[in-house]
Parts: sequence; structure tokens; C-alpha cells
Amino acid sequence: MIGAAESVCDEFILKCQPKALIAPRIDTYLLDILERKLLLANIPYIGVWRSAFVKNRFFLTNRGEHCIACTSNTTEIHDFIQSVGSFEFRATSLSNNKYSTRSLYAAHGKRMVRDVCLESLRRVHSFKFGYREMATGFHVNDYRVPPTTWKGDFQNLSASKKILSDLRPRVFVALQVNPESTIDYYSRNIDLIDIPKTLVKVVTTCLNNGFQVVIKDHPNMFGRRNYQFINKLCKLKEVYLLDNNLPSTEIVTSCDVVFTWSGTIAVQAFFAGIPSISVCSPFGLQLPGYNIVNSTVEIATVLKHLKMGESKNAIQESDKIKLAQHILNAHLEGEVFTHDKRQPNVIKFVEWIDANIEKISVRNGKIRLNLF
Repeated sequence: MIGAAESVCDEFILKCQPKALIAPRIDTYLLDILERKLLLANIPYIGVWRSAFVKNRFFLTNRGEHCIACTSNTTEIHDFIQSVGSFEFRATSLSNNKYSTRSLYAAHGKRMVRDVCLESLRRVHSFKFGYREMATGFHVNDYRVPPTTWKGDFQNLSASKKILSDLRPRVFVALQVNPESTIDYYSRNIDLIDIPKTLVKVVTTCLNNGFQVVIKDHPNMFGRRNYQFINKLCKLKEVYLLDNNLPSTEIVTSCDVVFTWSGTIAVQAFFAGIPSISVCSPFGLQLPGYNIVNSTVEIATVLKHLKMGESKNAIQESDKIKLAQHILNAHLEGEVFTHDKRQPNVIKFVEWIDANIEKISVRNGKIRLNLF
């Protein structure tokens, strides 16, 4: 598949001969290959992505570099902290499905129809490469889940709430989409990219430090995760898999610390006053209470401090402001992922690019802005 993708990228560059390419951040292996081929041809690849925190906002990044593009004011920072740290907050990337058997079958049905359409398109155009294998992550094992394991998508909601009512030290382990580019590309320690292996180490570390562990899957993985491994892990004492219909914000406020690989839940927890641990962070700064770690040994160190009460009260309002400002200063107004070019937010995105394209440069694959 790598050879096939490389051939497609070569053909695209030769046919279009672009002066620059504005495309999604490096989010798939196809885009990874395309960016490398453009780099060899001395053609800038300018990555853009939709904000996970604020609707109709975008930011520039190729492989996680932080690009300051604007200056946020005090009101914006305050509103951002209140919004993201609130019980009602929901990341813009999350699906809005109600998690039921009906929605599970509907989701699988849509993916099957999509596969049939893409394969038909390939045959009509006599294209020798398969669209769906190159453009999506549906070929990985977690997306080929047999119906016999779907019961892992459903836990008991009332039982989940009862677990959280216990007043004991607790770590919330928030799983993420697999594969996830922010984990694959931004992790400093590639060993931590192995989700099952890391999950075992994290859970063991939490238990050894006297914490109960609650695990909840990412909403967008509903019907796509093979829970056989996780269910075995949850047979350990004080390890629980929570119901998909339980809001993550409700779980956060019932826990002493939140662990995730790179998700927005770490930022949500921090703004809600709950310490968080991330393997990597495309949004963050290393701050007291917002811990970006490089190994499971570092996770154990953070948990020991939390157990002794040294970090629980370390989240200061000034640090919340620093993190909010850091995130907002990279966000610009506009919508990047829609086909309706008449939408006002799409027009804003295009206008900003037109006005600032000459101020954007790419060095060693990283975007640099010369706006100020």
C-alpha cells in the first residue's frame, strides 16, 4: 500500500504542479507520504485542522507544531476556560449518537455502503488502487469487529454511576480513537503508541498507587472496538469499564486524576480543577496539574505526588489562563471541513489564507508564521 500511495502522490504532483498545498494536518499515512514527496519537490505543505474546542475555528499545523496566529483578549480567555471546564462541554469532533443497538447497526451499515460505493467508483474509473484503504483507518483490526464482541459497547449505566459515587481515590483512563495521528506523530516515546501495552502498564501503576481505575471508550469508537482485551483487564479488582452513555464530563468531576494519550479530556479536566496526565499534547504546556509524561515511570511519579496531596491543589487560575491563551492564540476564525464554499465561515477561512499566504513558510516540514 505504501508503494501504491507513493505512485498516487507522484502522479498528483506531476499533474497539478502546485506552488503550495493546503490540506489537513498529517492525519493519515497517505498525507504523510504526500507531505514527504512535496518536501523533496520543495513545495510547501500547509496543514490545517478544525478546533476541537470552539466551533468554526481552525489552526495551522503539520505535525503538531504550535503556530501563534493571533492574540486573544481577556474576555475570550475567560469564556474559553468557563466553556471547556463546564459540565456541558463537548468536543467539536465528537459524534452525537445515542449509544444503542440500533445506532450500532446503523453505523456499521453506513460503513458497508460507503465501502461498496468507493469500490464501485474505483472500478468505474479503472483505478488500480483502492480508495477506502488509502483514505481511511477502517482497514485496521479495531474497525473489523465481529458482532459477537459488540456487547462490550454496552455497560450498565446505573452501575457505572454507582461506581463513581464511591469516595475513593480514582483515575479516569480515557481511551481514544485508533489509529490516532496525534498519538502516532506527537509521542516522544514510541513505546507509548502501543495502546494495549501502555494501558496495562497505566492500570497496573494506578492500582499499585492505591487508585481505583475507571475506563471509558472514545464516543467515536462506538461499535469499532474489540473489547475482548479490555474486558480481561476489567476482571482485575478495582478496574471498571463504564457505560458509553455516561458523559465524560460527569466522570471527570468524580475522579482525582485523568489519564489520556493526547485527547481534549486532559484540557477539560485541567480547567475543571482536576489534574491530568497526557502522553503527548497537541494543545498544551507543561504546567503544575497538567502533566505531559514520557514514560510509565513518570506516570507513577505523578500519581505518587497526587496520592500525597502535593498536586491536587496545584492548579492555579494563572496557569489556566496560560493554557487557555496558548490554545486560543493558535486559533483563527473560519471553517475548513465543508464542501459548501458559500458558507460565511468557509469564506473567512479562504480570505485569511489569501491575505496571509505570503507570510506562511515551511522549514524542515514545520509551518512558520510571520504575522507579527
